[in-house]
Amino acid sequence: GMFLVVETVNDNGEKEWKVAPKRWVYNWKNSRRPILIWPSQISPEQQYQLAREKTCKPTKSWTRKECFIKHKCLTYEAASAALEVLLANSSLSASMPFRKGVPRKIKIHMNKRPKDLLEPEDEEAEQLPAVVERNVQPYPENDASTLAAITKMVNSLMEKTECIETQNSRIEKQNAYIMERNSRIQKENCELMKELILIHRRFEYLVSQQIEITKGSVENSSFHFDPVETIEQLDELENRLNDGTFFFEMVAWLKLNVVGLNPAKRMSSCLDLLFSLEMQANSLWTGTTRDGTGCKRRAIRERNNILAILKAIGITPWEKVNDKNIAWFMRNKLKSARQRLASHRKRIRCNKLVTTLDDSQQLFEYKAINNADSLNGEQQIYAESMEGESETLFEIEILH
Repeated sequence: GMFLVVETVNDNGEKEWKVAPKRWVYNWKNSRRPILIWPSQISPEQQYQLAREKTCKPTKSWTRKECFIKHKCLTYEAASAALEVLLANSSLSASMPFRKGVPRKIKIHMNKRPKDLLEPEDEEAEQLPAVVERNVQPYPENDASTLAAITKMVNSLMEKTECIETQNSRIEKQNAYIMERNSRIQKENCELMKELILIHRRFEYLVSQQIEITKGSVENSSFHFDPVETIEQLDELENRLNDGTFFFEMVAWLKLNVVGLNPAKRMSSCLDLLFSLEMQANSLWTGTTRDGTGCKRRAIRERNNILAILKAIGITPWEKVNDKNIAWFMRNKLKSARQRLASHRKRIRCNKLVTTLDDSQQLFEYKAINNADSLNGEQQIYAESMEGESETLFEIEILH
């Protein structure tokens, strides 16, 4: 809240200045000037406390007077300083002749902090009037210059305070706008998330239905396909894919067996299911090598039905596949096919070697177990024979 330095006129026609919270000053429709609501029925000490705390609301018992707002301040101390300047200016003007031979009188009411609230004061002191009566006397030049400097400084401080208040008001409006915009954005995000969740659930439902339908059709048809290993099988596959029923069954079977989420992984898994590694190593996208030998291989780009199969498998709900994507994928896939074939053969040889070593180790362990079993058998026979002899000796001792 703010504090105001207001000017009122009492019943005797004398001016009074007071510091009041902003909430004690109202603008009435029927009044040309603001109305000051003041707790004049209580003591000056209580007036000071209420004005400084600025928490008390005006009541019907308070007095109402028209006023002039002289200054607006953020703190009570700043308002008190502005009041001091007004008092000094009024004292200076009071010393000047208003009419020749007649001194000018101004009554100043200032709600300052009392020095000692416990000391009893007379009625006139409780009202805190400061009646300034000055005759026509020359005002000291030093005091006038000091007063002018103080007035200038206070006015400068008041201007800065008003600028700060204006900036604070603008910042508060901007913050309110930002908060409103953030709230609107959060609300829109929540609505979008709800829509995405609904779309995701619908998509999962449709995918599950499609999988069930595809799985049922594939199971009913008992469809199965072995990877192509020869050029004759490749030509046969291309021709069989001209049949719409076979094409549909092939796509359905591949969708159930391919792995991967993005188009590249899905097409790679599809190609491994259609072609053996040897067939991939002996095929090229264009059918011509670039090593200068002019060697011809099987051209895959001329197999339109097989390319249609790859496109159907590579397409996902999030990504599409075009002819350029397929060409780029096939070049890289077939280019690395020979290296993958070599790695595959090397892995097979290693597995065979490990299997041979495992067989030798198992044979050695089997022989060791047989030897241990035979030794244990001999020891058991010896132990049984010793038990038989002890029983015989025991029986002989009893007979004697």
